[in-house]
Amino acid sequence: MNKALKILLWADSLYTLSAGMLGPIYAIFVAEKVKGDILTTSLSWAVFTFVSGLTVILLSRLEEKTKETEKWVIAGYFLAALGYIGYIFINNVAGLFIVQILLGLGAAINKPAYDAVYSRHLEKEKYVTQWGLWEAKESMVGALAAVSGGLLVTFFSFNLLFILMACLAFLGGFIVLLQPRELI
Repeated sequence: MNKALKILLWADSLYTLSAGMLGPIYAIFVAEKVKGDILTTSLSWAVFTFVSGLTVILLSRLEEKTKETEKWVIAGYFLAALGYIGYIFINNVAGLFIVQILLGLGAAINKPAYDAVYSRHLEKEKYVTQWGLWEAKESMVGALAAVSGGLLVTFFSFNLLFILMACLAFLGGFIVLLQPRELI
């Protein structure tokens, strides 16, 4: 596997880890932090997915015209990090929805650009294997994230979890940012 793919997999592993830490315990966070119920949780998740889905259509066209697509990957990671920090300051449903919008935008900015950059570096005749590595990374890092997030909140707090999530997302962005443009 070439160096660019290794770097992209490491950077995205940090992003996947950051995002996955909250996933399994998101409903508990909503219940505790904003006193939300099942409907609040599902509506806030719907806000994230709808904003992400709608925005990805619009942004992917813009990203397609950009020379350095990796800048969009970086922007998506950084926007996610800001969203994770935003979770610390939520105290009502409106605030939750605003953070979900921010995270939806971050995902929409990041994902098509990441897929394009990753695809650009795939080695001929190894497409299936190298996309398989990405899929394996998603599952294995997702499992680690689920356990890590639960442990952090059980023994510490949601705020510490959000700070760590933000740090990991920022780190993923900096890994891509600091690479020579000709490499990525």
